[in-house]
Amino acid sequence: MEKITMEKLMSEVDISRWSWSWLGDVYVAESLGDGRYILKCDARQVINDEPSLSVEDPDLGIITDAEGNRFEITDWQDDHFFYVEVEKRDDGIEVIGAAFFTDLGGRR
Repeated sequence: MEKITMEKLMSEVDISRWSWSWLGDVYVAESLGDGRYILKCDARQVINDEPSLSVEDPDLGIITDAEGNRFEITDWQDDHFFYVEVEKRDDGIEVIGAAFFTDLGGRR
């Protein structure tokens, strides 16, 4: 089992095809205008929502990927956030860009 940090794992998660029905489903950290927003996602929730990953042990931060590889996230108990830039469109909310940051100011 490989030991990795949450940042390393998040750098490999591709959420570019994710979408939401409406902004009420997510936490809006910042409105950028013109129908664009920055969403703040808990990294553990991103893992739970990502179909290619499954949480094997939520207390120890052990996850399994779609290929059956097991990982222990060494900083699982810490707070980690994933910020996603999205755009509101007629058919829902779509991802424009995503990045792992410890705070909103880190994206600038």
